[in-house]
Amino acid sequence: MRLKCAWGTAAAKADKSDGAPDVELREHLRKTEQTSLPQAELLQGCFDLLQQRGLLEEAYLRGSIGRGHADTHSDIDLFAVIQPEKINQVYDAVNEFLASKGRIIVGCHDRLVENYGGIGFMFIAESDAHDKKTYQFDLYMAMKGVPPAKPTTIKPRMFASDPDYKWTDTYGEKSIELPQVAKDFVHRHTSGDTQADRMELLMQEMLINLYVTNKHIKRGQISRTVVDNHGVVTSAIEFMQLLTGYKSTGYSPVYLGDEVVKFAKENGDKEMVKAAAKLEKLFHQPMTSQKLLDTLEYSATVFRQAFPERYDRHKDAIAYFEKEIRATKSGLKNGFNKNRNADKNGAANNNSTGGEGLVAKVKRNLGLNR
Repeated sequence: MRLKCAWGTAAAKADKSDGAPDVELREHLRKTEQTSLPQAELLQGCFDLLQQRGLLEEAYLRGSIGRGHADTHSDIDLFAVIQPEKINQVYDAVNEFLASKGRIIVGCHDRLVENYGGIGFMFIAESDAHDKKTYQFDLYMAMKGVPPAKPTTIKPRMFASDPDYKWTDTYGEKSIELPQVAKDFVHRHTSGDTQADRMELLMQEMLINLYVTNKHIKRGQISRTVVDNHGVVTSAIEFMQLLTGYKSTGYSPVYLGDEVVKFAKENGDKEMVKAAAKLEKLFHQPMTSQKLLDTLEYSATVFRQAFPERYDRHKDAIAYFEKEIRATKSGLKNGFNKNRNADKNGAANNNSTGGEGLVAKVKRNLGLNR
């Protein structure tokens, strides 16, 4: 039989946690040999704070740390089940912890995470204790009394205040009426009250989309950029939809993109016409570092012109991510040239050693062989 695969080996690599449904966090990190990662220290510290303050009903791990094969670039994924009336306290405690470890560059509501019936957030932050390493911290808050939106399995579970309760087992049960404090929290972080609120949320989301995509490009995770491209373009179109008011119920922003651009060009002022042209250009570009820079320039310009006071709150973060993307673009370009020159020299000095070829070297440099 051709196209054979070592299925057992592949499965073990995909999940080193042994499928354990319940395990103490420190034990999981030790067992999966992840204790030395900077993310392990940050995750443990945040979890300990929430637990000590009595803010958790349950806590689960998701992502690569949960599966046991994280590396220094992996996200931190904390899934918390909380009492709805404590939602502000949990959110504030996580922000407090991340800020105490360095600084939060940007954070926002996560629309990309699967809908479990609660609300998710993504934070991009720096850790002073790890040479200002930038990391992504994902927090999902499910609410006790609000069952999963669909059958759900999340493991490992690392904490339960009541051993007889398991949120994932409540699928199909009747949901409680959320207290007003929880409703207000969700509204504030997902839509806001004004056009300026919504634009600010979009800018925060765009910065995180650009960070994630830049990380995938830098690591050579090309297939992931296919999904990233959709998220980046969706947010870019929503900027223009918000300003023009051009929407159509039942259709996604990407589906309406060309119509939005046409409407803006025909009905907008000079600055809006320029912005629409920049947006249209993004439709034709493949996902590269240059596209990220063009997207950032487009969204930052629109944000600054529409709401300059809100822009000032985020100009440092915008500058930070521009610098990061340019560094990635420069690194890939220099890496390619270095490999190309090495390949030429190798070809000139080696007649029969069978040295590594140019394509292989470029792929290795971009991490495509991992």
